[in-house]
Amino acid sequence: MGEPNVIAFRLPCGLPAVSAVRTDGESGSCPAASGGFAAVDGQTRTVWLFSADGILTGSVETVRPYETLSRVVSSPSAGTYLASSRCGVRNRAYLLDCRFGEIGSIDLLTPTQDCGDADCMSDLSSSYENGEARIDAAFRRTVRSFDYGGEQTELLLRAERGRVNLHYTASGTARALHFRRDSTEFVNVAELGAVYLGVVPPDLTLRGFLPSGAHDVYGLFGYRYLYNYLIPLYRNGVFLLPANGEIDRILQSFCGCPLSDA
Repeated sequence: MGEPNVIAFRLPCGLPAVSAVRTDGESGSCPAASGGFAAVDGQTRTVWLFSADGILTGSVETVRPYETLSRVVSSPSAGTYLASSRCGVRNRAYLLDCRFGEIGSIDLLTPTQDCGDADCMSDLSSSYENGEARIDAAFRRTVRSFDYGGEQTELLLRAERGRVNLHYTASGTARALHFRRDSTEFVNVAELGAVYLGVVPPDLTLRGFLPSGAHDVYGLFGYRYLYNYLIPLYRNGVFLLPANGEIDRILQSFCGCPLSDA
């Protein structure tokens, strides 16, 4: 099968990337190159732009720091990207155009609106189901689907006791969930009745998912705070989450040091 296609990159600000999104298919009037990706750090008011091989191509100043960034699926009138931010209402989705300018916002109406509660939003993504575009939000105890008016349309998942949801995304018919049980983190991918489960290598931090193509899912991983890697987790129907020893071999050429020396 060969080595997974790994993309390594660093942010000029010296902070780790906390979310990344594909910029495929943008028009010439937009700053992001087709085939590349954009990343945010959650602390500065900047979206960093990269080529497909991880080379920095530019940046865009934004009105607030964003901690999640995802593409809007099949709903051009709602904008190009969805984002969330700690600076503002916690369970609010921001709609961004292709230049990462805010063009609107949606408050996601859940039974519990108190951000001090355990069921506070931890991730945000977009999907297309039964002919309708929707917003999928991961909360600590649930995963919920909303329409673009902010009304909940479906409770997708309720976490079992002792489990905390961290990230969720849909990519075509594939569904990926990142969760923590006790001190161990897992990735679960399900598609058309097939279910895969793997352990996140303990030397790495999984910071989010990045859907790609019709069914593929990449993971945004962090290592030693500053190093960021996009690594395929599920591609062409194959579950690819590497074990820790495989991660050591894959990343050594980028950082120049094995994980065991961390």
